[in-house]
Amino acid sequence: RGAPSGLLGPVSVIARRPGGRPTGGLPAAIAAATPGAAQQSGLMLLTGGASNLNKLVVLVFHGGHRRPDFVVKVPRVDRAAAALAREAEQLRALAPPAREPLHGVPAVVFERRWAGRPLVAESALSGTSVAQLLQRGAPLAPLVELATDFLIDLAGRPEPLERRAWWAEHVEPAFGVLARERIADEALLERTRTIVASLGTLPGVVEHRDFTPWNTLVDDDRRLVVLDWETSHPRGLPAIDLVYFLAHAAFFAAGTMDSPAEQRSYAELAGEETASGAAFAACERRYAAALGLAPADLGPLRVLTWLLQARLDLTEGVGGRAHVFAGFLRQEVDRVGSR
Repeated sequence: RGAPSGLLGPVSVIARRPGGRPTGGLPAAIAAATPGAAQQSGLMLLTGGASNLNKLVVLVFHGGHRRPDFVVKVPRVDRAAAALAREAEQLRALAPPAREPLHGVPAVVFERRWAGRPLVAESALSGTSVAQLLQRGAPLAPLVELATDFLIDLAGRPEPLERRAWWAEHVEPAFGVLARERIADEALLERTRTIVASLGTLPGVVEHRDFTPWNTLVDDDRRLVVLDWETSHPRGLPAIDLVYFLAHAAFFAAGTMDSPAEQRSYAELAGEETASGAAFAACERRYAAALGLAPADLGPLRVLTWLLQARLDLTEGVGGRAHVFAGFLRQEVDRVGSR
């Protein structure tokens, strides 16, 4: 069923006799760590992504189940190990009793070492990708509302972060990276600095940092499921995930994702004359009210979003989209500066 939709590419299959046990490699490591391994009926290896920083993902099926019982992630290279360890740490921090239960977040089932690298098993969550739903013509507003609800729940009861602390940790390094990589000119960076400096104490929230339509699913209960937490930060900044998601959702809805028309699509989010702009504004207002953000902070937070996302793309990302984000940054700086 997955082949016509493009979900499955070339498939490689390794079989063994019924009742046989894996004798080496990753299958044996998973079997040894899995309760009830004798009933293990199958593994499906997924290796999506062109970069070696993408993880190996193994779906583990027991007892003839049609849905995976859990998912195992392993870094392809040593450089990716720290990100996977960070994902496991963040997921443990989001699990009860550390905090209130949060729907749509994977739970860590077990952790092991394999071939000198971390092996992390997580609960298998299912649903339909938000990106696919938008590409099929699903209405934008209900989906971005689901994302806004999730981020409000994720924020919980945030502790305040003084500007001196969040500036030193998040903002100043971003200016250094963008200047060094020549992603933005000095004039743009100076205008950005002035706008972001208008922000004061902010609520410190768990920031996913890759909160996108391709990392989110809608499950059978019409609730959001969120995958891939390896870039998350426990004391991040508000609205960054929201703006990032809203923009990319609009691109998928308009069919402009990964095209030169993205800049035009982003410009259409500035007002409420378009459906995407109205949905963007409504979600921003609801999020701001829930977290106690001043309406005047929303423009500078959009500026901050693209400054920080450009830095992440250059330092941790594999998308090569820093120049695109710099274009959004310039749009927001021009917009905020004209008010």
